[in-house]
Amino acid sequence: MRVPCDRRVRGHRRGRFLDPLRARLTVAGLTTGAACFAALLAGHGAGHTTAPTMVFVTLVAAKLLYVFSVRGDGPAWRAGRNRLLGWAVGSSAAVAAAVPAVPALRSAFGAVELSNGQLLTSLGLATLPFLVGEGWKRMRRSPRGRSALAPLGGRLRRALT
Repeated sequence: MRVPCDRRVRGHRRGRFLDPLRARLTVAGLTTGAACFAALLAGHGAGHTTAPTMVFVTLVAAKLLYVFSVRGDGPAWRAGRNRLLGWAVGSSAAVAAAVPAVPALRSAFGAVELSNGQLLTSLGLATLPFLVGEGWKRMRRSPRGRSALAPLGGRLRRALT
């Protein structure tokens, strides 16, 4: 049985089931998952404990970077300074960096030391959600970008706009 719900409560507007924020978060979730999966594949050849460590570094760095992108509809660098957010991200990054770097924490978390190449690969993949999120916002702001969604057609296009 379908329960009726007020469209304003669900964020609907003429068949739209994803508002711009939800669409952006969906894109971020998909790109974060893709970046973590790529880190898993990249670390798989080096050993069964290297891959999860690379995924951990990628996931934590991706989320810490993405928090700057989700702050507003404009570019991340125009959102203004937020010292508390900066402190929170900095302290979280320090704790996360300590896990693969400090031997006692490595053994407690089952992590391994990453080579420079593996660390750069993980951090490079971690920028993917931020860059795609910023690109998504830019596309949504420009009239030409909205027309880029036209080939998607029908319900999917209405959901993403």
